[in-house]
Amino acid sequence: MIVMCLIRLLHCDVSIFVLLGLCIFLGGCNDRSASNTYRGAHEEHAGHDGHNYRAHDHGGHGGDAHDSKLRIGHLEQREIGIEITTAGPGDLMFNISLSGEIILNPDNVAHVVPRVSGVTRSVHKSVGDSVEKGALLAVLDSHELAQTKAQFLAALSKERIAQANFEREDKLWKENISSERTFLDARQTLEEVQIVRTLAEHELHVLGVSEDDITSLHAQPEALHTHYQITSPIRGTVIDRHLVRGEVVKEDTDNPIFVIADLTSVWLNLTVHTTHLNKIRSGQKILITVPNRSEPLAATIDYITLLVDKSTRTATARVVLPNPNGTLLPGLFVTASLVSDTIAVPILVPTTAIHAIDGKPTIFLRDDKGFMPVTVSLGISNDTHTEVLAGLIVGDSYVVRGGFVLKSEMMKSELEHAGHAH
Repeated sequence: MIVMCLIRLLHCDVSIFVLLGLCIFLGGCNDRSASNTYRGAHEEHAGHDGHNYRAHDHGGHGGDAHDSKLRIGHLEQREIGIEITTAGPGDLMFNISLSGEIILNPDNVAHVVPRVSGVTRSVHKSVGDSVEKGALLAVLDSHELAQTKAQFLAALSKERIAQANFEREDKLWKENISSERTFLDARQTLEEVQIVRTLAEHELHVLGVSEDDITSLHAQPEALHTHYQITSPIRGTVIDRHLVRGEVVKEDTDNPIFVIADLTSVWLNLTVHTTHLNKIRSGQKILITVPNRSEPLAATIDYITLLVDKSTRTATARVVLPNPNGTLLPGLFVTASLVSDTIAVPILVPTTAIHAIDGKPTIFLRDDKGFMPVTVSLGISNDTHTEVLAGLIVGDSYVVRGGFVLKSEMMKSELEHAGHAH
């Protein structure tokens, strides 16, 4: 038909330009047809290249399933955070949560109370200072201490005189110059003054005077006899002080003038309700959550009180905690959890894998063709995991994280299909 038209045009003396225009027009039509054919083929291929969401029909699996599978490429799975794991058995653990408070370890605390009355002469340590055992904390001027030292020195002097007299009488008696009676009197006098000197020495020890200080006491200036040194009984940190220069201090005061604590070990007292007493025992492992620590602290229960508090109806579980860095501060409130029961179940999944679709618990399965939502039947659960009774079998690959994205894409696909149906 086209050839006949060209012949007629030539016979009609049509210009060569008209002929060229017809050829160009016919060539353009063929190009558009080829372009449309390529675009259709490209779009058909793009739907299966693993980088676009597509819906495919599938058969049922276990529980009620929806009518489509979602295809998502591996790259998109990583980008949207989809994690996949394999269904299998597990241990379902039930935890008990306890609250408690970190306190000082009473075995590592020293309350420093003066043993004599006096006036504060100097203070050498303050709150926050680290001290060694025997470190000087303060010095008092004590008239009582001076009297005790004077009594000791007097007894020591009498002992020396009695010792010399006894040695002389012993020699005279052995030479038959002195009588036995005189010898026995000298020995009795020596023993009496030795008793007095021993009592005076013991009194100085009670007041906290060291053996070295007692030995060198006779060589000390009398002005130093009133100086009463208060020293630290343990190695630790000064956590409290009630003493200033010039303050009058009485012996055996109710309030300590210094409190020293070794904070390398602390206690944790956990409150245990009576309903949990039969599930908690000494030696049980616990995890402690501390406000100023990023990771839980593993520990062991050391002791459970044998008495229940009448007002709170609770008992106390004690935990001894090492504290080498001093991060466990006394006064902090913490929480602890421990495993009370463990139940083995055939199929255990994280609760994050379960989604509500049409009001039913659903898990997304994955196979070679894509992701498929499957309704499941659930059993017992704790805060993090749930038992699956039906709808999932051992060995199934399922989505443990990222199922919310799949749920959203599935709902979007259903809406698009509903729109096309209208």
